[in-house]
Amino acid sequence: MADNTGVECPEETQAEDPRLQHHGTRVRELNNPFITMTDWKFLQVFRLTKTVVITILEELPTTLLYNTDIPLYLQLLSTLTFYATGKSDCAAVMLGVSRRCAKVYISRMSNALNAHLWSCIAFPDSQQRAVFQRDFQNIAQLTNVVGCVDSMFIPIKVGLGTEAGISDVDYGCQYILMVVVCGPQFQIISVMVHFCCHEYDWQIFRGSALCNTIEVGELGDAVFLVDEYYPIVPNLLRPIDEPQDESEVLFNLSHYVTRQVTSGMFHALTRRFPCLKIQMEPIPPTNLKAVVACIILHNLSLRYSSPLPSSEAALDEHLYYNDIRQQVYHSATKEE
Repeated sequence: MADNTGVECPEETQAEDPRLQHHGTRVRELNNPFITMTDWKFLQVFRLTKTVVITILEELPTTLLYNTDIPLYLQLLSTLTFYATGKSDCAAVMLGVSRRCAKVYISRMSNALNAHLWSCIAFPDSQQRAVFQRDFQNIAQLTNVVGCVDSMFIPIKVGLGTEAGISDVDYGCQYILMVVVCGPQFQIISVMVHFCCHEYDWQIFRGSALCNTIEVGELGDAVFLVDEYYPIVPNLLRPIDEPQDESEVLFNLSHYVTRQVTSGMFHALTRRFPCLKIQMEPIPPTNLKAVVACIILHNLSLRYSSPLPSSEAALDEHLYYNDIRQQVYHSATKEE
């Protein structure tokens, strides 16, 4: 029997699966976001389709239910609201706990996504690299390209300073530097995430396992497109600094056009998970796992062709604080 999430969910399976239970309430019952929210609204609030969320739940272990009466699906959905807003308020409302406690659940779920869905970030094998090379060549005729390397800074809100006098304000921001290798279809095949201490992309990339694999020659003639700040080393293809003739100008143009795939990837990634571009609240012990979890879910959404949510919906406080409070928290904590 299929429910309105589009996934086969036999009632006897639902009744036995502790992931989908809470005080005797099953996911299939009326006052549940899988039922009460339309597919469109579910996508805007949780940034993934119902089908993808059900798929994730099937991969997560029931050990996350130890020492808590909060069901696994509610832990996951509350974590997704954090990835959507960068704030723990909505997660706290959904779980019926304090913001500090909500951050603990967010951290646990982020660690679980990293541990059990890590295969979603997969470097291509020799056969897949041939497909990547063909797809990249179709963009602007550059040969042997299997990935484009780029980076972005992710701001984390922390209390680094305060001011008193005209106004009383606290301010401060740390940055996480995320270096990614992007495939031709916006998939991320490798990611390096570090707290930024005035480091450049190359300094992060140089210490990675991928760079070591390149240096020992295991990837053969595979080429990665990088920017002009990388050194001239084998397998890393950077633009020509001062092109002297038309062929070099055309090469730089092809390099630029091919590497634009990373712009499309970052657009899709930050639109699905706006926490990566706004000041994300810190979660204990670190936000690094949350960032990698967003990458995992991005690749998973590509695998299942999950549509992108509306760009503005994630920041709509009315949508979150009314719909989530009324439709999720009160119903999920209701004793039968």
